[in-house]
Amino acid sequence: MQATSLFLPESRIPKTKEISKTIGGEIVVSQRVKELFLRHDVTGAALLPLCPNSSSSAESNAWFQLGVLEANAEVIAPTRVGIDPFDDDVKGECRCPLGDLVGLNLLSEVTITSGSRGEADIFCTRQFVGVRRGLLRPERIILISPKVWRVLVSEKIKGVEIEVAHIA
Repeated sequence: MQATSLFLPESRIPKTKEISKTIGGEIVVSQRVKELFLRHDVTGAALLPLCPNSSSSAESNAWFQLGVLEANAEVIAPTRVGIDPFDDDVKGECRCPLGDLVGLNLLSEVTITSGSRGEADIFCTRQFVGVRRGLLRPERIILISPKVWRVLVSEKIKGVEIEVAHIA
C-alpha cells in the first residue's frame, strides 16, 4: 500500500507519452487524460496528486497518478501465466498457494469471470502477476471497458498498450 503521494520528478516522465508507467508499477497520466476521464464520466479511476519534488509537498498540475478503485476481477483459465512461453511454472515456484499471485509473466490474453467484472470503466484483477525483488512488486492486471478504449483510441492517447480481455 502506498502511504503518501507519489514523488516523481517531472523530468523522469517521458515527454512523448500521456500515460506512463514507472519501474515500480505506478501509472502516471497527463492533465489531458484527466480531462478526458472527467468529460466522459469514466468510473473506477482515482487521479491522485503527484509531487515532482520530494523536499516539497507542492503538487503537479500537469501529471497525476492513476489509482484503480476496484480490484475484484477473477482471472480464470484459459489465461496462461508462467515463466516463459515454454514454461508455465506447473510446479508453482512463482505462484502463491492462496491464489493471490498467479505467476511471473502473463503469457496470453486475460480471461475473467463475468460475475467479478463489476460496473466500473477501469478496474483490475484480484490476483497479481510478477515478482517481489528490490523495487519490483507483483502487480494487478488493469482492465478497461470498451467506452474507455474508444476514448483512448479516438483521442490518440500515446503511451497506452491495450490487449483484448475475455469475459466468461
